[in-house]
Amino acid sequence: MIILEAKRKAQEILKRSREEAGEIVRRPFPTSEIEEERKKILEEASKKAELILQEARATSQSLIERAKANYEKAVKYVLSLVTGLAE
Repeated sequence: MIILEAKRKAQEILKRSREEAGEIVRRPFPTSEIEEERKKILEEASKKAELILQEARATSQSLIERAKANYEKAVKYVLSLVTGLAE
């Protein structure tokens, strides 16, 4: 009799556990926190990318300006050699 009662209680506990587990599984997953974190990460990545682009633009502009200055010097030097007015 005691064993039968213990089996019945065990089955009842297992049944309730399965029902509760099913309820937990059916609950919607709280994605709002994850969504906020995702947005934060994307914003930070966008800011970093923008900074990198700005630095790259500034560096390329500086290189272009230096190249133009060196190009003009080189052209003047070659012209002076060709015309015989080398310094």
